[in-house]
Formats: sequence, C-alpha cells, structure tokens
Amino acid sequence: MKAGAFDARKRIKGIKRHIIVDTLGMVLAVVIQGASVQDKDGAMEVITKLFETWNGVIKIFADNGYRGALIEKVKNMFKIVFEVIKRSELHIFKVLPKRWIVERTFAWIDTNRRAAKNYERFNSTSVAIVHLSSISYSPYELC
Repeated sequence: MKAGAFDARKRIKGIKRHIIVDTLGMVLAVVIQGASVQDKDGAMEVITKLFETWNGVIKIFADNGYRGALIEKVKNMFKIVFEVIKRSELHIFKVLPKRWIVERTFAWIDTNRRAAKNYERFNSTSVAIVHLSSISYSPYELC
C-alpha cells in the first residue's frame, strides 16, 4: 500500500526513507513510510528489519531525530550501543562525524531519477528501487 502523508515539521508530503548503512555507505536495511511518521517511530521498524539479516551489528549511530525513549528501547531489545550524534552549534553548517555517510548514500540513491522522484504506487516497489539504486554505485571505487 502506498504511504503518502504530510510532515508538518519538514513541510514535505509523500514518503520518508529510513535506511541503515555500513561504514562504507552500503545499504543494509530500508523502510519506506509516510511522511507523517516521526523519525523515532519509524526507527524501530528499520532496526528490526536490520536484525532479521544482520545480527552481528554492535553499534548504531543516529542523528538527533532518533533520541528519547528509543535509545533505551533499542539497547534493551537488541543489546547494542545506540549513539545519537548531536549538533554542537545551531544554524551553522558543520559536517557531523558518521552522519555524512548516510547523507552521501542518500545522494548516491537520488542520482537515479526514479528514486529521486516518488513515482511508485507501492512502498515495496520503492524499497526495491532504493536497493537497485544503491547497487548502481560502488563506494569501493572511491577508496
């Protein structure tokens, strides 16, 4: 089913992509949800999806949108370290450690036109397009 909604904070409508990547930027887990779903609510679904396949993960870095009770819930449920990377200065652009890896992966995925614009009718198709887009680049060529 297509999940389209409006996120009042970011002023966008449509979908949100929740992804988990490794240190090279390779996609490990993807969940597509409506834009009205808060980041911390969508996090449990993508982390659960991650541990269906990748149960050897020992640490997850996240941005400030994934704070609160989620941190303890993830620590207790999956027995991993869940670290939130916080900004030290407001309204000043600064590259945050570990955060840029996910942003770079989103940029790589959005180079595919079909992934940049949400043309898909079903969320499962959007997930497949994200996976197809992520294999069309190779971060190993950048090293």
